Amino acid sequence: MTLCDRQRGWRGVGLVLALFVISSRAEQVADQAARPLTQIEAGMMADVTDLMKAEAFSDAEAKLRDILKRNPDLVPARQMLAAVMISLNQYSNAIDVLENMLVDMPSDHRVLNNLSWLLSTASDHQYRNPPRALQLAQDAVLVAPGDFHVWSTLAEAHHVNANFDQAVNAMRQAVDIAARVNAPVEVRQKYNQQLQTLMETATIMSLMEQ
Repeated sequence: MTLCDRQRGWRGVGLVLALFVISSRAEQVADQAARPLTQIEAGMMADVTDLMKAEAFSDAEAKLRDILKRNPDLVPARQMLAAVMISLNQYSNAIDVLENMLVDMPSDHRVLNNLSWLLSTASDHQYRNPPRALQLAQDAVLVAPGDFHVWSTLAEAHHVNANFDQAVNAMRQAVDIAARVNAPVEVRQKYNQQLQTLMETATIMSLMEQ
C-alpha cells in the first residue's frame, strides 16, 4: 500500500495547477506557453480554477473542452484538463493529454511533474509506471529546483520505487521550500503530514530489513 493509497486526502498535493505566467507545432505551442493570457482567457481559466477548488470536476472538464475548441493549443487549459482528468480517475485520457504536451514541451517542469504524479499515484494500478515516474520527477527537479511541487512528486516517485530514505529527503526539501515561499497553510500542513508518514514508512522498512 502506497502513500497515496493510505492518504486519499493528499490527492493533488504534487500536481502543479498554477496557471502559466503566461513555423512548427512545437514552436507554436512554445509561443502559447510564453505569452501572457488575454483578459478573456484569464477570466475563463479563473472560472475553471474556482470549479476545481469546489471539486466540480465534471463542470471544469466541460468548460475546459469548450475553451480548447476555440484555442486547441492554449497551454494552461491543456494542463488543467489533464489535472481534472486525474481528479476524475480518467487516467488514460490524462496520460494522452500529458504525453502530447511532453512531445510539444519536453522540458516543461509542470508537464514532467504532473505525468510523474499520475504514474506514481493512479488508484488504478495498471496506469502506474514507477521507473518512468521517477525519471520524469528527477527531470522536473533539474528544470525547476525551486518549485516545491516537484520535490513532493519526487518524494512520491521514490516511495513507489521503494527508495524510502530518498523519499524522506525529497519531502524535506518540499517542506522547506514551501515554508520559504510561504505556500498556502493547507499545502504546508499536507506536506508535513506526508513527511511524517514517509518517515514512519522508512523506519518500518529499515527494521524489516534488519
